[in-house]
Amino acid sequence: MAVSEGDLESALFLALGEPKFQKFLQSHVELKGTYEVDDIRTQYPRNSDAKGRLDIHSKFRKGNKFAVIGIELKTPQNSADSDQLSRHLQTLKVKGKNWQKKAEAKNMITKYLVISKGFTIDKSVKEIKQKASWKSVIYWMSWNKIRDFIDRPPKKPAYEMLRKRLKGAGVIDSSETLSANIQSAKKLANAWEEKMEDIIQETDKIGIGLSSLEFELHKKGFETVDSRTGYAYSFIPNHHSRLPRWVFKEFKHPINSDYNFLFGMKISSGKWSGSLVPKKLTKTSMNIINKKIKEHKNKTTRIFQKKVWSYNSKSQDFEFDGWHFETNRSPKIVSRFVLEVFGLDG
Repeated sequence: MAVSEGDLESALFLALGEPKFQKFLQSHVELKGTYEVDDIRTQYPRNSDAKGRLDIHSKFRKGNKFAVIGIELKTPQNSADSDQLSRHLQTLKVKGKNWQKKAEAKNMITKYLVISKGFTIDKSVKEIKQKASWKSVIYWMSWNKIRDFIDRPPKKPAYEMLRKRLKGAGVIDSSETLSANIQSAKKLANAWEEKMEDIIQETDKIGIGLSSLEFELHKKGFETVDSRTGYAYSFIPNHHSRLPRWVFKEFKHPINSDYNFLFGMKISSGKWSGSLVPKKLTKTSMNIINKKIKEHKNKTTRIFQKKVWSYNSKSQDFEFDGWHFETNRSPKIVSRFVLEVFGLDG
């Protein structure tokens, strides 16, 4: 059963009972000082329509000063809605007409936090944050950042339900094996016309799981490369099919411009694979990449694999080797291997 916004809302509400989690959110929205919880409510205010109602309204106190953090959350598959964000800022009594920012009540600070799809700031939040007067009001956070925090030892009982719900949505502990219901996805592919929605949901989970690896690599200085175009790449979706050939991410490191790291799943095989993508697609670069890949082959966490991906155009045909990650393929272990390949492990 799919994890709903309501499931995540209830789990996040329980996590907010833990003072360290309160401080974690306060720090993210740049709320300075030691504020103690005063009141936390869900679906606030109850008498508002759905678009104006906040998922969570949390109020904190420091002496005679108060701070409110309004929270809007989406599942890891969904982005925020611009109109709903506008209505929420009105609910928080900080937005007037034409995006005029209202003066806050005396001794009151108001913040608005959006938790939604993706690894980079939600487009709707970014557009509002670019307005000068709203920069210190609206904030965005990824589910991966929350997952990273609640998985730090010692694991608090207050976070147990949130960990469970996030795992069900595909956002996993970076120490766990990358998860996706591959057998289910393969069976559903045989009934493509009848089960399109289910297939897309399962493949979406693979992409969400990859965000955990993305989180780990970004901590080490890597950057995510924009999606490539052109069907000559074997990992780019076919133009005639909604089902991707691969669900993948490509990463680069600033000190190495010769090649990037490619990691993901070839849907038809249900296997996690990795390889390197050279800056220039030539026979020489192919040979260099394949030689380097063989230098890092056959350990318990990975197995050398021929022709992980290819580039086939009218004028050029290249086949690149790589690795099949069969066991211990957690984001942390994969990220350590990437550091080794890029010569950054020391």
